[in-house]
Amino acid sequence: MMLLRPSASHRWSKCAMSERAETTGGALPDLEGDAAREGTCAAWVAEVVINGDAGTAEDMLGKVHENGVEIGEDMVRFVQPYIDMVMSRNQPEAEVYGEVVFGEHAKLAGTSDAHGWSEDNRVLFIDDLKYGYEVVEPFENTQLICYAFLALAKLRTEGVVGPELIQLSIYQPRAQHRDGIYRKWVVSPAELNGYFHSLVHAAEAVAVTDTAAPGPHCKHCRLAAKCEALTHSVYAIDDTVQSRAILDPSGQQLSDELIMLERLEALMKARKAAVETEIEIRLGQQKFVPGWGMLDKKGKAAWKHAPEIIGGMCGIDPWDKKPITPAEARRRGAPPKLVESLSYSPTIGKTLQRVDDRQIAKLFK
Repeated sequence: MMLLRPSASHRWSKCAMSERAETTGGALPDLEGDAAREGTCAAWVAEVVINGDAGTAEDMLGKVHENGVEIGEDMVRFVQPYIDMVMSRNQPEAEVYGEVVFGEHAKLAGTSDAHGWSEDNRVLFIDDLKYGYEVVEPFENTQLICYAFLALAKLRTEGVVGPELIQLSIYQPRAQHRDGIYRKWVVSPAELNGYFHSLVHAAEAVAVTDTAAPGPHCKHCRLAAKCEALTHSVYAIDDTVQSRAILDPSGQQLSDELIMLERLEALMKARKAAVETEIEIRLGQQKFVPGWGMLDKKGKAAWKHAPEIIGGMCGIDPWDKKPITPAEARRRGAPPKLVESLSYSPTIGKTLQRVDDRQIAKLFK
């Protein structure tokens, strides 16, 4: 039975084949990056406090999540207001699990960050904590719609009268947004029915459809690097047309074209990210990819010696409340060659870059 997750619903609801990334041998490994691990840790802090296993987020300061992320002062500062908001509601609950089986082939299952009710039990609040910087909107957010679907199904199973309204919201404390850090979409269960039907049809299609449908949802798909549909869709962009005609588009046409260009840009970014990741993994496995290598990524130049020595040798004052950088020393007239000999550029990681034959030879020394 195919397990469908709300967090991936933006993909499988539009491309049924994307879920095969979980089972195919050609898919990229499911690696959790630093941002994802931070988000998991932040949700854990909220869960522990809301469910009564700690008094405040500050009580969690210094603890380490099983994924290795340590809870620092910034995380406490960002997460505590979210906890206060959830705790102010009736019957607050964190990490709410739900599942629904669609026939014999698919099951929707997932855990929402927090639920709560209004004092008169007319409004169900479903809140999703997003700790990253990539802005997420609540309106027609398929992940939130899945959580609402699971919540209402659970209430029906328990014989509880459903809410009159559902407030689906994103709480994102670190990302700048014109509507602030708490953004909501208030709807009735009846208004969500159309979305629910679409989800059911999409879930059923996952088990029987083997055709990919490329789009912006390809981003982070673990099968994107091997997806023929996405690959050929991007290739089609390079089909240039020669013409002498000069267009004079209307405002509406420009608006429509920009929307189309944003879609094409999303396709390009999704494909580029997928191919970059695939190449980086292969290079990490010591496999050869012609023209590419993982080279040292240099940070800003820093002094090798104490400021007093730098000042004496370069004939300048290297202090500017704090030691100036080598680049600033050159701008102030210090001899470039001397500055280069007295400074260094620290290696701060690896970055994928084009390489020539000479650089490739160095990689294998």
